[in-house]
Amino acid sequence: MGDGVGGGFWIVRIVALVVGLAVAGSGLALAATPLDAAIVKQKVEERGVGKDLKVSLGDGSTVSGEIVWIGEEKFQLKAKKEPQPVDVAYAQVIRVGGAAWWMFWRRR
Repeated sequence: MGDGVGGGFWIVRIVALVVGLAVAGSGLALAATPLDAAIVKQKVEERGVGKDLKVSLGDGSTVSGEIVWIGEEKFQLKAKKEPQPVDVAYAQVIRVGGAAWWMFWRRR
């Protein structure tokens, strides 16, 4: 058992673990929060059909490619090596980015 020296160390470790998990959990919750669908649609429309776009989705994946169609509830991106475009619902998007670096590179 001992004389109590270092006994508080375990409490500090437990508190640090709990605080760390709370901070990590809140960060993950914020990262997976979808953007407002109207804002996503506006950003996609501003970019326009024929332009390259990269978006991050709520499931952690990213989709990048050329915008080939813009609808009311979703839009389509076609990657260079994919035969079919991918449907992306505005409600799925958590981040709208520019084009991937390789898209700029291939156009030069």
